[in-house]
Amino acid sequence: VDRTPLEPPPVVVAIVGPPKVGKTTLLNGILKHYTRQKISNIQGPVTLVTGKHRRLTLIECNNDLTSMIDVAKIADLILLMVDASFGFEMETFEFLNICQVHGFPKVMGILTHLDSFKQPKTLKKTKKNLKHRFWTELYQGAKLFYLTGMVYGEYPRTEIRNLCRFISVMKFRPLTWRSSHSYVLADRMEDITDPEKLRVEPHCNRNISVYGYVRGTHLKPSTMVHIPGLSFSLNYSTFGHAVFPSFSIYRCLSPSMTPIFPPNHPFKCGGLPLRTLSIDPSNYPCLSPHYPHPTPQVQGITPMEPPNSPHKPPPNPTSLNVPMPSLHYMEPRQNLPESIMMSSMIDTTTTMDSKMTESKVALFTGEEPLSMEQAERFGCRMRSSWRMLGGGGGEPSSREEEEQGREDSGIDGSSEGEIFRGCIAYPSPFWLNNIFSSLLQTFVDDSDDESSQDEYEHEDGGEDGKPSDNEVRFDVRTLCSWGVDTCRELSEQTRMNREEFENMDDATRVLYEGFRPGLYIRVELHNVPTELVEHFDPTYPLILGGVTSTEGNMGYLRTRVKRHRWYKKILKTRDPVIVSVGWRRYQTLPMYYMEDHNLRQRMLKYTPQYMHCWGLMYGPITPQGAGFLAVQSISGSTPQFRIAATGTILESDCSTNLVKKLKLVGYPYKIYKNTCFVKGMFNSPLEVAKFEGASIKSVSGIRGHIKKAVTGGGKEQGPPGSFRGMFEDKLLMSDIVFCRTWYPVQVPKMYVVASNLLIQKKDSWTAMKSVGQLRFEQNVKVPVKGDSLYKPIVRPEGRQFHGLVVPRALQRELPFKSKPKNERGKKEGKRDKLMKKAVVREPKDKQIAALMVALRTMDNSKKRTKKEERKKQMAHHKMMLEKQEIKDHWRHKEAKKKIYKALAKSEKRKSKSST
Repeated sequence: VDRTPLEPPPVVVAIVGPPKVGKTTLLNGILKHYTRQKISNIQGPVTLVTGKHRRLTLIECNNDLTSMIDVAKIADLILLMVDASFGFEMETFEFLNICQVHGFPKVMGILTHLDSFKQPKTLKKTKKNLKHRFWTELYQGAKLFYLTGMVYGEYPRTEIRNLCRFISVMKFRPLTWRSSHSYVLADRMEDITDPEKLRVEPHCNRNISVYGYVRGTHLKPSTMVHIPGLSFSLNYSTFGHAVFPSFSIYRCLSPSMTPIFPPNHPFKCGGLPLRTLSIDPSNYPCLSPHYPHPTPQVQGITPMEPPNSPHKPPPNPTSLNVPMPSLHYMEPRQNLPESIMMSSMIDTTTTMDSKMTESKVALFTGEEPLSMEQAERFGCRMRSSWRMLGGGGGEPSSREEEEQGREDSGIDGSSEGEIFRGCIAYPSPFWLNNIFSSLLQTFVDDSDDESSQDEYEHEDGGEDGKPSDNEVRFDVRTLCSWGVDTCRELSEQTRMNREEFENMDDATRVLYEGFRPGLYIRVELHNVPTELVEHFDPTYPLILGGVTSTEGNMGYLRTRVKRHRWYKKILKTRDPVIVSVGWRRYQTLPMYYMEDHNLRQRMLKYTPQYMHCWGLMYGPITPQGAGFLAVQSISGSTPQFRIAATGTILESDCSTNLVKKLKLVGYPYKIYKNTCFVKGMFNSPLEVAKFEGASIKSVSGIRGHIKKAVTGGGKEQGPPGSFRGMFEDKLLMSDIVFCRTWYPVQVPKMYVVASNLLIQKKDSWTAMKSVGQLRFEQNVKVPVKGDSLYKPIVRPEGRQFHGLVVPRALQRELPFKSKPKNERGKKEGKRDKLMKKAVVREPKDKQIAALMVALRTMDNSKKRTKKEERKKQMAHHKMMLEKQEIKDHWRHKEAKKKIYKALAKSEKRKSKSST
């Protein structure tokens, strides 16, 4: 069933980049392009209309790790700004890795500070290098836009206009997490706490009201929501539809109809203030739980009605204590190329004028009439979809090629409104026949081995290659007709759903399908910590992420994790890390392990250096396939890469089977052939009884198993815990016996939500520190256990082995080379005898010997000095010869020139005289 909303929510465009790269300047330039006014001090998301069917929500991302994580989860398009004079900075690579984990939205790079290059050659080379580096991180052909420079503190209008055209033709693919989860990006927040309660208790829990568009899938009234950055999830939540006041629809827009409202100004419709109508939750079963609301909780909110409805007193303006972002709202105006409306809230009920003069065509009975142009465009889109599914065949239409060219260029195109087309429920008959004719060519009648063998025979000149009717596995036409019927059934169901809900009021419709994507809703949050309101910063995104019923439970998450290649340290088991998975961001203690071939989960102390491993951590249940990332800390700034690890959720469970290896060591004290009595491995016969039949192994590699514990008073009696073991071969007394066992390890149940929105400095939230950090800060050495130290190895004196005796009968059969020879000992000479005797000189002989050594040293020094002087003289003489040779060469050359010149003159005279 087609669940695509007729009025989709605004496209979230995030401007991301390092500090001092031009993010705010670009945001102001885009707003000025659409509003024709210079707007400054923008804080928080700004929503505006850029075309007939497209709206944009612009948001500037702070240079904070938590902001980058939240923006990557909700943004549809990322404008990644890079300082070309400096190159790619660490924040850029961190954000790209965050996007890879959370679905990777559309990314378009923008190079700034290009005016700092004075040489065109250097500028061209820098552009090329940055472009290829950008392609390496994303994909080949990723769009990279250039902003050449600034004029009076602003980017050139032409470049901003071209960038906006790029954005207007950008297409987005659905992401798995967002398609299955609903979420709301808060445009603004209001404090609706009772003023009397605040006067009595200033630090009491607050009641706030949050506004925003529903995105993703339908948001059920009874769903749970989680706000990243708060220390709790909302266990019970109901919402209300906030209808923004509708304005008259004009064909042309006048600049005089652009009133700008200051912040916190009450919006008006027809000169009357906007009011609300209450909906009693007791009238609706799903909005009235039979149990008291837990704390914190969300209360039902009333839909905002148009001005023609009965009025009720507006809420007390004194309760709005939170300053709103500096956002403005504008009505449509005349003489502009596109319809422009900008505000923190957008009128989602504004539609196109129904009085269209174009010709209409009804494709099927009961279908809303479409224009010929829309039908043709829809056919082009469906042809492209069938071609991607394997339809093949057929060249793209001229209109499709034109649109593709516009998307590639991003500049040469018509108005933005031309790319937005309506969606119909039934396939168009203009292209249906062509699709099935091309689809028939993709099927093969026979696919088994016999048919393929027959094809080889036909190629070799065998029988006729036409298969019989019995060999056909399925009828292609029947399959195609089944596909048409299925498509029509789904389309019919979609049409019935839309007709059923078309005339139903929003309050009743919400009870059946929830708040559909594209609706602008108002959410009341009760018992919210007062720190959220006191330290509210509109530049940090406030997200209400929908959580399913199963995702609210706690359990163990089995993950596949890998240390990031740019993170310098390896990760240690039980070291706290901050994990970002789904909408949540919390701290936990992961346990890393490897899975053996027998599915044993063997614990690791550290993560591998260059490969994946598995991990277990405690936290909320998360769907399989969801990506996550881990960081050691989100506080402060560091020049190092901050993302420690990335991974994927494999499964969730309520128990673990994690084990670690434990070696039991024993020593033999009695040996009888293959039987050995071992001591020191166990402490009691009861422990031996538990390990009967367990496999053991000696250091020399001889395998065996445990038989029985030694009891009684025989000569084999040893200390308590001794046992009898059987081995493959006879052991030695010097052997050591090992028994490999596996000890179960419990994963710590540690779950701490990163509540950085509750503090004033959002980037200074500190969590639990690791043991290594505490030891470093307190200058504490690692405690050493005596059992962990290596003990000195005490070996007995060298063992005397018996000599090898070869029988004489075997000696006679050996070749002469291998036979033992009886050789006589070598006689000692006079020199050997003298060397054995120590020579002791007299004092006079010692002086003579010392004098001779000194004279010999002086003589060697003189010889060495003379040799060096001789080398220097030879080098100098060689250099002089080379110089003289060069002079002689040039002198001979000049002499030859003079001679040849004289000869030439004489020959010239002779030739003249002869003539």
